[in-house]
Amino acid sequence: MDNNSSSVNPNPTSLPLPPGCQFFPSEHQLITHYLTNKNNGDHPPSDLINDLDLYRFEPFDLPETARFVFGREGKRKHWYCFAPMPRVKRGRGEKRAAGGGVWRRSGSVKDIVGAGLQGVVLGTRKTFVFYLGDSAKTAVRTKWIMYEYALVDQKMAEASYVLCRVFAKSHHSNDKDKPKPFNELVKTVCNIGTQCDDMVNLMAFEGDFLELNDLLTPL
Repeated sequence: MDNNSSSVNPNPTSLPLPPGCQFFPSEHQLITHYLTNKNNGDHPPSDLINDLDLYRFEPFDLPETARFVFGREGKRKHWYCFAPMPRVKRGRGEKRAAGGGVWRRSGSVKDIVGAGLQGVVLGTRKTFVFYLGDSAKTAVRTKWIMYEYALVDQKMAEASYVLCRVFAKSHHSNDKDKPKPFNELVKTVCNIGTQCDDMVNLMAFEGDFLELNDLLTPL
């Protein structure tokens, strides 16, 4: 008998989620649940975001183990992972070499503010765009985007990890095409940030937000 027959596939097409669910945590959830717990050394068994040597890969070659689907009928994809805290370089010239290209910083840093705590900044988000090629003069800008989330102040100084979300920018994006995260009151049973397809397709794309009572109401 093959001893490996019962082992888990090390490279699944996507990480397991309950049928009919998608993984799209809000930025507040990414900071307060996933990133804070990771840097505190807490690793709940239900967590789906794991460590990845992100900068070994071009974004289009990222492993399937970090991939999640989202959007209408799950047609879009994004990747989540933890990466070691990079050396801080001030200014718009900040970049991250990755595979045969480089992630270049784009735009300003966005503050992630705590829900119900006006003015309290919990973390930050930097936006990077992937350029394919080793030369700054010949590198080609791609559609690939990375959001890099970090803690702030003293917590940032003590942190060992940032959290990254990678995705390909849609050429036909508009407000109706962008899945909207749950209202912060929503607490899912298994995984923070998991959304149910039927409810997302019915409500989130119409500009509404789901609340806890919506999850408890039979469809």
